[in-house]
Amino acid sequence: MVSAEDILRVLVAREWQAEIVEQSSVPALIHTSPHGLMKCVDGRPSDLSGMDGPKSLGGVYAIATNRGVTDVGGLKNIVME
Repeated sequence: MVSAEDILRVLVAREWQAEIVEQSSVPALIHTSPHGLMKCVDGRPSDLSGMDGPKSLGGVYAIATNRGVTDVGGLKNIVME
């Protein structure tokens, strides 16, 4: 599994400014569920419970859609690639 620290190291190695923050310091986070439709993270919240599923980056979402991946395990495998 990819940890927050792994992601931080990659971003810093690419000369990004990045830090790990606690959930409590970011009040605008929207809680999601491992169930429901997977969709791209684009900042548009939805009050439809079916849209409360896993979120992914657009490129990862595109790969998952093209491969017919519909579960969190499949999404994790794509991210590991």
